Amino acid sequence: MILIPILHALLITLTLSSDDINELPIPTIQDVLDASKLNHNSTFADNFHDLGIDSSSMLHKMTILDLTVNIGMSREEAQTFHSNVKKLVPKRKKVKNSKKKVDVLLEKRQSLTYGRFYVDGAAFSTDFMKANFGGNIPAKPLEFVIYSEDETLGCDDRPFPDSAEGVVAIVRRGTCTYLEKALNAEEAGAALLVVVNSEDNLFQMPASLGEKSEEDRENLPSVPTIMLKSSAFNVLQHIQTTDPFVKALVVPQDCSDDDSAQCATFYPTDISTKEMFDATSGVIHCDGSNSNSFEAEFITSAFGGTLPHGGEIVTVEPENGCTPLTSSLESVKNKLVIVARGGCSFSDKVLNIQKFEARAILLKDDNEIGALEISGGRPQDLEKLLTPVLMVTKRSGEKLEEVLRDDEVGGAYITIEKVPRVGIFWEELRNWKRHCMDSDGRNTKVEGEKEELLESCKKTIAELVAKNENVPERKKFARHLYEEFEMANSQSGGGKGEIEKQNEL
Repeated sequence: MILIPILHALLITLTLSSDDINELPIPTIQDVLDASKLNHNSTFADNFHDLGIDSSSMLHKMTILDLTVNIGMSREEAQTFHSNVKKLVPKRKKVKNSKKKVDVLLEKRQSLTYGRFYVDGAAFSTDFMKANFGGNIPAKPLEFVIYSEDETLGCDDRPFPDSAEGVVAIVRRGTCTYLEKALNAEEAGAALLVVVNSEDNLFQMPASLGEKSEEDRENLPSVPTIMLKSSAFNVLQHIQTTDPFVKALVVPQDCSDDDSAQCATFYPTDISTKEMFDATSGVIHCDGSNSNSFEAEFITSAFGGTLPHGGEIVTVEPENGCTPLTSSLESVKNKLVIVARGGCSFSDKVLNIQKFEARAILLKDDNEIGALEISGGRPQDLEKLLTPVLMVTKRSGEKLEEVLRDDEVGGAYITIEKVPRVGIFWEELRNWKRHCMDSDGRNTKVEGEKEELLESCKKTIAELVAKNENVPERKKFARHLYEEFEMANSQSGGGKGEIEKQNEL
């Protein structure tokens, strides 16, 4: 019987003008829960209340991802509820000011809840979630300060020091409410408050106002406030120790497909600044003696602190770093350690080597012909993985070792340059391999579909071979993929001519 009054309300809504809609009473949150047959779970209504969402008109700003993460609905329940919000809750008419130019992208940026927290030149970056209160996230890079491991800092008994003025203030969750920490951060002049969760997950921090007055609600802090996972604290603390004046960038991202793994940076200022911060790939420059000078591309791990600008390279025992090192602390401290891939996980290598305070790890691939690609560490180890890893090809790693042998007396030094597009080029090759060599789509039985895919793959790999012609390692891998593809599909005809064309490159 619940549907009859709801349908009646819908008919009235459809027959009224948009001006009349603004005068209509709108359904309550409980009405929408009832219509979605979710009234069996009282925790949903409680969770909305805890987040400060007391009007159904506020539901239009919530995505399916918001409903699953913050309200606790299953994906199916969230989809049903989200659909009913659109059907049952009219949007209030917005008063437009024709004289004011509206930055649509900026408005979208300011409305988003999720994003990434970056540190300039660091391998590390992490997800964040914006609080249910506070102002808009700044678009410019800011210095960050971790004040204490003590969770009481930021509460009334331990307010922020004067050094919080204009910086990103980072504190741990606990002892007092999020609202109290935010009010104190605002009073100290912080540009942004970061609350690090006590667990390795995220949620939208509520104001926790309870039954306070409307006046109290209007006096919510304006300082932007976000939450990071617990695993971020140790890494940020390590970065602050090694690079005390480095800056952070907080980038809201569009997760319109309700999948946090597919969020995208879209605001122009964020895109350009993020590229300057990007340390995911680059080039090693080695000016060795005896004509050993060369350049090597690298891909960076998804964990670890800031990349050094360069330094002295060394090898260690064991050469793969899979067991405790037998090298001396002095021979490794603040140096760039070359280790071979394989034998154990990335986590094990890093944990063994960073005990000797190495500045970075140069990981030599174990594949003669392969794409540069590096995995992350074990999830349970992320807060302990502080040393960045730079993966190079097997050939480049061997050349670095050769330079080290030739320059054994004076030491061998390299410089490190961040070049984001290097990672993009390698990703193009990896994506082509996944799509054209590893995909089940090649075995499709739909008439004409396989031929179309093969033709597209052939054209693309030929373009990639030409595009990477001037970089030996990428050229070698691209041509290897091309030859494998031609061999696998030679029976379909036309392959010989294509191979002859490529041999002329």
